[in-house]
Amino acid sequence: MQLTAHHDDDFSLKSLFSARFSRAKNQIDILNLDRRINIFLLFGVQHSALLSHKKFKLSMLIHHGITMISSLIPTISKYVKVAVTMITMMMMMMAIMIGSISFVDGFSSSSLSSSSPSPSSSPIPPPPPISVPVWSFATSAATKETATLTTSMNIMTFCMPVSVSSPKLWALSFYHGTLTKDSFLGGTTRNNNNNDGDNSNNDDTNISKNENDNNSNKTNTGVLQLLTYSHAQLVKVLGKKSGRDINKSIGCQEAGFPWWNKTTTMDKKNTKKKYGNNTTGNDCTQQQLQSTCSSCIDFDLLPGCALYIQVEWQPSSSQLIDAGDHVVAICEVKRTGIWKQEDKDDVGQVLWSDDELLNDEEEAMFLRLRSDGLDESNALYSGRLRKEGII
Repeated sequence: MQLTAHHDDDFSLKSLFSARFSRAKNQIDILNLDRRINIFLLFGVQHSALLSHKKFKLSMLIHHGITMISSLIPTISKYVKVAVTMITMMMMMMAIMIGSISFVDGFSSSSLSSSSPSPSSSPIPPPPPISVPVWSFATSAATKETATLTTSMNIMTFCMPVSVSSPKLWALSFYHGTLTKDSFLGGTTRNNNNNDGDNSNNDDTNISKNENDNNSNKTNTGVLQLLTYSHAQLVKVLGKKSGRDINKSIGCQEAGFPWWNKTTTMDKKNTKKKYGNNTTGNDCTQQQLQSTCSSCIDFDLLPGCALYIQVEWQPSSSQLIDAGDHVVAICEVKRTGIWKQEDKDDVGQVLWSDDELLNDEEEAMFLRLRSDGLDESNALYSGRLRKEGII
């Protein structure tokens, strides 16, 4: 009994000790957990404080930077204003110096540069198109292939009167390389090798009444023919092709405008009045053979034109003017003419203002022409050709 009681006392002591040990261990674990929690909380607080301190330092740095830049802005603007003022004053001084130099020399650098543009400068755009009268210029011509004189015609819009009193002068501009230009001006060539493609070989230029260029007293005759709207279809025949390549007479005839020549279709009634029964030629035929008639026309004309102006150019009295791709000749007006339609079957004829055989009706036609004038209602203008897509 005593042993059993002693054994029970030992067991109870062990249990009590074990229970107390477990309780102490649990308390230690709880204390360790609390310490860990406190350490974690302390680390978090310290880390948060460190972040707040960094943010504060960054915000302070940004604030100081903005403050410094703001303080520099007035100083920078002041220096910029000074620099702009100095540059403006320098430019004004340079302008004054250039102006004084141009006043002394008589020419400014700008005027010199505009009169002689550098090759690198951009090309000057052409002026807007202007509606001008459309003429056809006719003159006599002969090529190496033909032994007899023929007629050369082209389209001309660069022509205008340049004087009022006598002598009445007109400026006519001829395109380089064309048969009409070489026929009327005697095959003159330009300073460079450019041409309009109308003449691919300058050695094949015409041999006409101007072939002897040394004869400076020779007078060259041509006729300006003011076209009407009915002639509009002839622009592509007379102006778009060269007389060296096609027969323009046939082209006009196919279009309903056969070329007219008083030698072959003369007015027999007027010829009989002047020459009696001798009707073998017109009023200029005999003088043409002797080359003494200044008003003689030995070439064909277009029928039905609004106006005819006979002009002459003499190399000894008028020098040619170089105009780039054109050459300008100052010509003297000799007389004017109008077209008179005789009847429906007859092609009509050209009446010249100096004809002594004009009747009252014909003289009245010239008077009406002088009083009424010519405009787009009775003559062909380039504006209409552009509007209809012909040019």
